[in-house]
Amino acid sequence: MVQETKVKSGGVWRLITAPQVQSGGVWRAIQEIKVKSGGVWRRVFTTAGVNQPNIVVSQSASGQDVQSGVRFQGDGGSDEIDKDGITIPRVAGEWWSDEPEALIGDDYDVREASHVGGTGPWDFAAAAVGDWVNIGTGRNWWVQRTFGKGQEGPGTDNAKGNFEIRDSETQTIQATFTLDASATIT
Repeated sequence: MVQETKVKSGGVWRLITAPQVQSGGVWRAIQEIKVKSGGVWRRVFTTAGVNQPNIVVSQSASGQDVQSGVRFQGDGGSDEIDKDGITIPRVAGEWWSDEPEALIGDDYDVREASHVGGTGPWDFAAAAVGDWVNIGTGRNWWVQRTFGKGQEGPGTDNAKGNFEIRDSETQTIQATFTLDASATIT
């Protein structure tokens, strides 16, 4: 993806940050600019980026182990982890605000910046609190409530953390959000 786009105005190169066009007397933000070169359209500017909203996920079941959490996918999706530990595509939204891009996760890292509550820690965390991991391979955070002899039984396990996504190259934080996951056995 293009990192910077410039336009020459009055002999000076200027960085394009928020282009607008006037249409019907109203100024509107341009979401994307493409240029045709050699018969191929190429993106030279986009407002796409990281935009992960807060995530709240909850799973419950009767008489079996229950998992609940999120998998940050390398293509920009945020998939919910269901009660059986299976990912449900894009139920938790998308951390990348444009169309899915197969390798976009290679350019970004995620971490739990701080653990802020719940009944305990994550049962599975892609990294320790404060440690960055690349999203290119997909990263999971989930809680699990176990059922059976000598296990937890009925009740709820919950974990909540403040998360961040950053640009891997510049290390600039692109998004901050909260992940709150609950797993309940009834």
